[in-house]
Amino acid sequence: GPRATPTIGDDGIYTLGANGHVLCLDPITGEVRWTKDLQVDAGCKPPQWGFSASPLVQDGLVIVHAGAATGDGAVVAYDAKTGDVSWKVSSGNHSYCSVHPAVFDHVSGILMSTNLGLQFLSVTDGSTIWNHEWPVENYRAIQPLVIGDSVLIGTSLGVGTRRINVAHEGDLWKISEAWTAKDMKPDFNDFVE
Repeated sequence: GPRATPTIGDDGIYTLGANGHVLCLDPITGEVRWTKDLQVDAGCKPPQWGFSASPLVQDGLVIVHAGAATGDGAVVAYDAKTGDVSWKVSSGNHSYCSVHPAVFDHVSGILMSTNLGLQFLSVTDGSTIWNHEWPVENYRAIQPLVIGDSVLIGTSLGVGTRRINVAHEGDLWKISEAWTAKDMKPDFNDFVE
């Protein structure tokens, strides 16, 4: 079963189970409309604690993080009505974060926080709008927090929290680190002496 909250949208209930089963259910009857296997569609295996993120339903798509180690398949977008794969793109190979909607300078997209850092992707085709590299060996499980033209990225196990600033001029995006603080402890595992 799912380890994350199911998502209601586009006249359906969408879930991502711990083993990678993506389901669309009728919200009234509970009847399964379609089901997909993320392990097959993305060529990946579940992370250590299973797939634990909620699907994002946006613009007729159901978008989930899979974490394929190679190739295009770490973020997968399914058609909300049919379950057909609309697009898939590379990203980090593990994350417990959900895909996160965001808008910067009137440009809508989705944020994906993974072991490699933070990506801002197009909902239309999954292309990378901008990327902030901040690789870690451990996991990311804390949703990014958008504050105006900046984003807070929390990382567990002593890595800390980082604030990045997002600037946009013409076709160019400038992503800069404002600060990184290990004193801001985003989870209880950081309280180790």
